[in-house]
Amino acid sequence: MATGNAGNVTENAQGDVILDHSQLSSGTEGSGLGCNITVNAGRNLQMVNSSKIKTNSAPDKFSLSQGGDAGNISLQAKEIQINTVSAINSSTSSSGRAGNIDVQADNVSLNKGYIGSLSQGANSSGNTGTINITANNRVDLTDSTIGNFSEADLTEAAAKAIKPGVINLTAQQINFDNGTVSADANGNNGIASDVVLNARDINLSNNSGIGSLAKGNSNGGNVFMTAHDIHFNHSIILTDAKGTGAAGKVNISFAHWLTLDHSYLSTIAKSGNGGAITLQGGELFSLRNSAITTTVEGGLGNGGNINVTADILLMDTGILEANAASGNGGDINLNLKGLIPSGDSLILGGANIWNDTAPTLNIIQAVSESGINGVTKITAPQLNLSGVLSNLGAPLFDSSVLSPDYCNLGAGSTLSRKGRGGLLPKGSDLSF
Repeated sequence: MATGNAGNVTENAQGDVILDHSQLSSGTEGSGLGCNITVNAGRNLQMVNSSKIKTNSAPDKFSLSQGGDAGNISLQAKEIQINTVSAINSSTSSSGRAGNIDVQADNVSLNKGYIGSLSQGANSSGNTGTINITANNRVDLTDSTIGNFSEADLTEAAAKAIKPGVINLTAQQINFDNGTVSADANGNNGIASDVVLNARDINLSNNSGIGSLAKGNSNGGNVFMTAHDIHFNHSIILTDAKGTGAAGKVNISFAHWLTLDHSYLSTIAKSGNGGAITLQGGELFSLRNSAITTTVEGGLGNGGNINVTADILLMDTGILEANAASGNGGDINLNLKGLIPSGDSLILGGANIWNDTAPTLNIIQAVSESGINGVTKITAPQLNLSGVLSNLGAPLFDSSVLSPDYCNLGAGSTLSRKGRGGLLPKGSDLSF
């Protein structure tokens, strides 16, 4: 039985480090600790053509329940590029943890690249490593994936000791172009990792996604996002519990704008409780052909709550739904200074779940098919032709008083932007 610890591997370079069809790897078998891999480049670190940096922990051949922790991976350079099917990975198939991955640079870019942590196999601990990606300027994710994946089947007692790693992305600007960040727990009694993004600007486009998938009775991970401006274009955040576990929650904080264009923020539970979605802003929250949903498809799980705080909520074929099948519908709380739906159309509440949408149709509802409907609370003014502000607390909202052209509202009607002054743009003028 192997019990010794592996030595560490360190590469320091004043200039560039280029891995081309190359591999740096370490592994441990048994209870010994794995080898750490450290690369420090004075200029650039580039990985191309299926190059790999990886660490692994495997169980002892004679005592499958034992295993040491996999080695950590640390990369530091001015520019780090992980391209053309190259990968950084730490995994465990033993009782030990997967190693942590730490990437630091001025700019980090992945183009058909991969960074991941994996816990798999019948003897696995379910403990994935933490992934930290920190850039002084930008993190760019193009046709690439960053992920924490646990496939361990655990007893209830073993599950209490699980401490899955976290995925952290920190930069001035984070850009996704068909990029994915995923934290999954595919076994029993598992816990998916949390995903945390912090930046000044966060942009997701071209079928990008951030999510957490949980199977069996595992619970989904949470998604936390903080930025000044956040833009989604044909992209999604999804936490999905496909078994009896609960879906993870989504928390987004934005100081200026949060815009969704043909995009979704969703939590789904098959029979457990739906995850809550909290959006804390900010001047403008815009939904254009987009939806915020917390859904429980069956069982007795309750729909997750939806909480939104912003100056203006602009709905242009937008949906806010907290629905459930047999459990209770989630509550929807909108703390706004103004609610502007497009097309003179806003459906608020209703006895049945709306599954279909049409252009200019906007929906806010918290409905249970056989349980208790959720409560919808809206604190927002309604703008009418005479410029009088009226309460929007009633369940019926006549949006026909709204005009898409603020200049033609009539004498005495104004809608002035606080701070620097000026009129808010019309919905058709917004371009993201």
